[in-house]
Amino acid sequence: MLDIREEISQFVENNFIDEKWYELYHPADIAEALEELEPEILHSFVALMDLENLARIIELADEDLQLEII
Repeated sequence: MLDIREEISQFVENNFIDEKWYELYHPADIAEALEELEPEILHSFVALMDLENLARIIELADEDLQLEII
């Protein structure tokens, strides 16, 4: 089974996020995984996200990640 970071990398490669994926993980877990990504992958992933899910994740992210995303 892939970890969250590997799944995120695949979404970036495929330029598509399956909306059902957000139901598999708590937004805090996704935020934690995003903290460990290279900035290029992070920004590419964020660009694919819908605003509702992005807001849920940003809300639970640490301040450094929030600033990096914004």
